[in-house]
Amino acid sequence: MENVTILIYQDSPSRILKADGKSNHKGRFKYLMDLDTDYTVEVSMNGYSTKRIKIFTQMVEKEYLNEDYDITLPIGLVRSPIDKIAEKKHQYAGIIIWDENTYNFNYDVERYQLFQEEQDRLIQMAEVKAELDRQKKEQEAIAEAGRLRKEAEQKIAEEQARKEAEAQTEIERLRIEAEVREKQLEDEHQIVATAKSKKEVEVTEQLIGIVKKAEAMSNSIRIKQEAQGAMDSVKIMKDVEAKEEKMRLIRQAQMDASNNFISGKTFKLPGSENKEILEKMKTEAMERIRKERIASQAEYRSAMVSILERAQKNAEAFLESKKVKSEYTTKLVEKLIEAKKANLSIAQKKKAEVWKQKGAFQKIADIKPELAEYTDEGYFSTTKYTYIIYPKKQDTLQKVIPFFGGDEYYMNSNPIDEVTYQFELNRHN
Repeated sequence: MENVTILIYQDSPSRILKADGKSNHKGRFKYLMDLDTDYTVEVSMNGYSTKRIKIFTQMVEKEYLNEDYDITLPIGLVRSPIDKIAEKKHQYAGIIIWDENTYNFNYDVERYQLFQEEQDRLIQMAEVKAELDRQKKEQEAIAEAGRLRKEAEQKIAEEQARKEAEAQTEIERLRIEAEVREKQLEDEHQIVATAKSKKEVEVTEQLIGIVKKAEAMSNSIRIKQEAQGAMDSVKIMKDVEAKEEKMRLIRQAQMDASNNFISGKTFKLPGSENKEILEKMKTEAMERIRKERIASQAEYRSAMVSILERAQKNAEAFLESKKVKSEYTTKLVEKLIEAKKANLSIAQKKKAEVWKQKGAFQKIADIKPELAEYTDEGYFSTTKYTYIIYPKKQDTLQKVIPFFGGDEYYMNSNPIDEVTYQFELNRHN
């Protein structure tokens, strides 16, 4: 907490409260505040987001009547640099009001809900943009694959034409050589040898054609494999780029929502001007709280007047002497304290019974296994983990889904077939 500035403003009249000197230098400070008063707590530090929380110290009157009440309000501070994303669960700054149901202070749920809706809206917009980017990347991959396929087909056609031309040239050369030798023969023996030579030339021509076709086919397969590998690489790279862009957009949306929330910027609400709606909601909430407080105080004062009137009628000595009046007031306070202690004792007994029942149910629940699932998306495959948790051990099921190829199944890191995987998965559902 070094170099941290903590200021507490009293809204009306505007003034700054001072710490009472009881700080233990571990980030804890103590301030004395008045009841039914609006305060603003501001925590700031150079290079970090400033935190502001509005506090309204309203409290039910019967809770502090004739008693010293020490109220402690824990205010969390997220130590997050301005250019970094803060965890969503820590962004709970807002108005704090008294909750009669829990007899404690609560944060303003409506404003926090508004922040959650704003962050969800920004994240949804980021996901939509990420999906459009993914579709664009997919179209680029398809176009690139088409271009590579056309280039491969053109290379194959050129290779086949070249091999056919080489074969035709070689055959033509052999025919010319055979004709030259035939002209040089004069006797019958030479004519017979010429016929044999022609037969050899025909066989050689067939062999040359077969060899050239085999070479062309081999080159075609090689070109196709190279083209397919290039297309697969393009698709994988586009998918990776799309996923990285989606993660970046979601992180940016969370950062924008947190910064808007911390800096007090107006959230975007559909169908109206944001600032006017937010101010109207704030004014209506404060007016409702003020009216409820006045009505509660009036009702309580009316009840107290009625109690005092009945006490005055039943005890004439109350009006005759301050001493009697003091004794009566003391007894009244003691009765209120005893009633409060009795209610607290009943509540503690009920709480003990609930915990006892919960413990019994827990013993029964411990006998049954629990299931927990987790999915890990990697660059080249998606793995789904299913944990079967017993009271004394744990089994792990895995389903690995590669981008290309068949699915794989494991139990406790040992390979199993799909039938065994489904049996183990359904046995505990």
